[in-house]
Amino acid sequence: MRRANTKTQYGATTITLHWLAALMIFAAFVSGYIAHSAPETHSAEVTRKLTLFSLHKTTGVWIFVIGLARILWAFTLPRPLPLRGHNRIERTLADIAYWLLYSAMVLVPLTGWALHSATTGYAPIWWPFWQDLPFVPKSDFIARLMQELHFLFMLVFGGTIALHILGALKHSLVAKDGTLRRITGANITKVTAHQHQAKPAMTAILIWMLALYGGATLITTRPLPQTALPVAESQSNVWIAESGTLQFQISQFERNVTGQFTDWAAEIHFDALNTGKHLNTVKVTIDMTSVDLGSLTAQAMGPDYFDVLTYPRAVFEAIILPKAESYVARGTLELRGITQDLELPFRLEKGPHTAKMTGGLRLNRFDFAIGDTLTDVSLLGEEVLISIDLTATRQTD
Repeated sequence: MRRANTKTQYGATTITLHWLAALMIFAAFVSGYIAHSAPETHSAEVTRKLTLFSLHKTTGVWIFVIGLARILWAFTLPRPLPLRGHNRIERTLADIAYWLLYSAMVLVPLTGWALHSATTGYAPIWWPFWQDLPFVPKSDFIARLMQELHFLFMLVFGGTIALHILGALKHSLVAKDGTLRRITGANITKVTAHQHQAKPAMTAILIWMLALYGGATLITTRPLPQTALPVAESQSNVWIAESGTLQFQISQFERNVTGQFTDWAAEIHFDALNTGKHLNTVKVTIDMTSVDLGSLTAQAMGPDYFDVLTYPRAVFEAIILPKAESYVARGTLELRGITQDLELPFRLEKGPHTAKMTGGLRLNRFDFAIGDTLTDVSLLGEEVLISIDLTATRQTD
């Protein structure tokens, strides 16, 4: 099979891009539907929901990339001529669907990507794509507009796909003219002369303009949710740790030794009402050069242990989830250049303007290559106990 299209046959490149796009689009629709309808009553369900949203977003960006590739390839090579028996109306509808599908593969994921960029959230787009689009700031208004457009564009996309599939089935099962076999590589020579006109493209543009108008209408007629909130609930949900201790304990020569970090910062996004618009998150940045382990401080800073000259900071980022009568921060700790998943259970005593958080967890020092040459755990214990006690203050808007 030739790589390029001919007048009677689709080439290998077009066929590959077509079926790859079809697979990705199917995955995006299914993952998006399941993610939106998935329950989130406990931490395991929230984690599953976030994973599904990450899958949906990443698949959508791949559709965007494939869509651009298909458009560039389509402009490079013409499509095969229509088959004989396709009347004028069918050819016109096929051309409209052609323009709608190609443009939708760019517009639908692009609005979704812009929605992700404008929103503070934790379901990330997976490698190799970046999280934010240039010139798209964090904005509730932009997020809401992109949400409306993404939904309306998705309806146009889904409807066009449905008509496209029905048309292909009609030609294959009723007319039996080989339309569907053509996109699998069949060379069908019974074609008819056809000159593509501008009207189908203009019709597709008109449909997108109507969808754009619908999105603008929805955003103006349905106010943003936060505008209807009482004043007491419109306070900032950003909390900054003002004081506290970050301690660790390890066994040395079978005796417990306690140390601490004196310089660290914690930023917490927490809303007790948690309407689901933004996830509760925490980010703790630790200055590893501030370690205090008494007479062992210099040794702890050395290359065999914390190696603070190479890795001067450690970062813990997580989402905050309810757990029984307390909470758990589920995320990652980057320490000594190594990132590990972990959970930090904690209790929270929260007032209107201050909150006190206490928690702790156990780590394995070998997971972060700390003293990994010292394998005798009677000399240096394997388990490290981390304890956190901090007081945070709500920031004013």
